[in-house]
Amino acid sequence: MLEGNWQSCREEDGSYTERVYDGTLPGAGKFELHMGPNHEFAFFRGIQEEHRDHASANNLLKPYTVDVTGNVGRQTWRVAGLRLDVSLAGGSRTDCESWWVQLGRADTTSSY
Repeated sequence: MLEGNWQSCREEDGSYTERVYDGTLPGAGKFELHMGPNHEFAFFRGIQEEHRDHASANNLLKPYTVDVTGNVGRQTWRVAGLRLDVSLAGGSRTDCESWWVQLGRADTTSSY
């Protein structure tokens, strides 16, 4: 459903960038996947214009911050019938975190 590389880079004000992916899946409905800032991730049911706090109870990803130790970070979540895998992928810029992100159905043997 979603697979690729994403970077969270430091802006001039010192904050890191965030990307929000809106999606719809049969059986799962509408959702938002928040990538960043830095090594934070969030998954919310429904889509809304206002930004959502990643620490809120509505974020289905627990924990929502990926532990990064010695330039290694990896996390897998299973939520709403989906599986989200993220891995810190390195990169050439010291002011960015580069992540490999894969989002798909949790059970690939079932048809929907």
